[in-house]
Amino acid sequence: MRKIYSAAFLTLLCFNVANAQRIVSGKMSVNKIPISNAPGIKGTTSDCDTSNFEEANDWALTYYGAGIGGVDGFVAGVNKYADKQKANYFDLSSTTYSYTTGCLFYFIVANTNKSADLTKKIIFRVYDAGIDGNPATQLGDSVAVPLSQIKTDVDGHYLTQIIFPTPIALPPSKQFFVSMDISNFKWTTSTHDSISLVTSTNGFVVPGQGYEQWSDNSWNPMDGSWGDFKVGLGIFPYVSNTAAGCTALPVKLLSFNAERKSNDVTLNWKISSELNMNRYEVERADNTGTFKTVATVKSLNSFKEQSYTVTDRNAFNASTSVQYRLKQVDGDGSVSYSRVINVKSNNAITDVTFMNPFTGDLKIQLNLATAQAVSLSLYDMQGKLVASQKSKMYDAFSSTIILNNTASLKSGMYVLKLNAGTEQAVYKVVKQ
Repeated sequence: MRKIYSAAFLTLLCFNVANAQRIVSGKMSVNKIPISNAPGIKGTTSDCDTSNFEEANDWALTYYGAGIGGVDGFVAGVNKYADKQKANYFDLSSTTYSYTTGCLFYFIVANTNKSADLTKKIIFRVYDAGIDGNPATQLGDSVAVPLSQIKTDVDGHYLTQIIFPTPIALPPSKQFFVSMDISNFKWTTSTHDSISLVTSTNGFVVPGQGYEQWSDNSWNPMDGSWGDFKVGLGIFPYVSNTAAGCTALPVKLLSFNAERKSNDVTLNWKISSELNMNRYEVERADNTGTFKTVATVKSLNSFKEQSYTVTDRNAFNASTSVQYRLKQVDGDGSVSYSRVINVKSNNAITDVTFMNPFTGDLKIQLNLATAQAVSLSLYDMQGKLVASQKSKMYDAFSSTIILNNTASLKSGMYVLKLNAGTEQAVYKVVKQ
């Protein structure tokens, strides 16, 4: 999802369309962040892709008003002509992809002058391409999202993500359409449901053409409906070789660390690609072994990296050793957990992680409760010192230490000794 900014009218383009008497006006620019930086679905396998997503990074993104000065609504959205659906055509016949699991929609406007309309839903569908090249049979289940949620997405400067209930198999031709159904909304004298997708600029070469369903239920390419007007819509389906090729991850947890300050513990975590997250809950377990929530933090839902911090006061009142984990609650109620961090009331080392077995140089992620002088020594199984790092000060929280000269070591088992202040930790590690 990405920030998008509305701008003033840059140009005024008007022409009549004989068959529908439609007028395009008010090409508005979108001061966009490169679309390739927007978050998407992270694939569990290498066969997950987002159709048109990378190509759109080079598009001159914009959106168009309908009617002189935009008085008739939006070309790629709700307008006075009562268009029922807006769709984009996709042809993946040259690829191995055979499923779509979801989609990103790039809305630029999502609002209404009737508060009751915020509860109305936009419906997202996938269609097979018929013999005439227009949308034909609906494939799989549709997804309905209230306008209020899409408004939140637009106001928060990110894209709207749709995940289909089950992966949808593409037709044998691999030619299909993804649409948004806006038939629940109106543009009249008294009602202005302002809903529009971003499009490519008219005339820009795009992989797929925009289509629309008119009030008479006929499907028509936008090139012809609005005159010589060829655009692609801001619709980017997730596609995969297999039904399990793409997996929706609500958030990527980059780090989760703890710092002890006297009897308090400060928890820090960093997030990348937040997407439709609801909240985070910091959970603590003491000597009872039962995790309980000690802090709840509302998600900022930003596509940027975000850092969060909470402090658990008097954490050691009931136990000299406590464990923490981060509970991540998605917008649909699904839950995932971080790793568990152990913190003692008198320890220096909070957590140590590394690849085991490792290749190349041994890289160690070290978390300290307080700033400490740290030294490392690596021994072979005969007790010979093969690599080391002299004592060096490291701050609290997370530090990365690369133990040099370990890339050239022979394959086998080694012993790593880590000293932090007066505390020592010993680990068996394997070099591949």
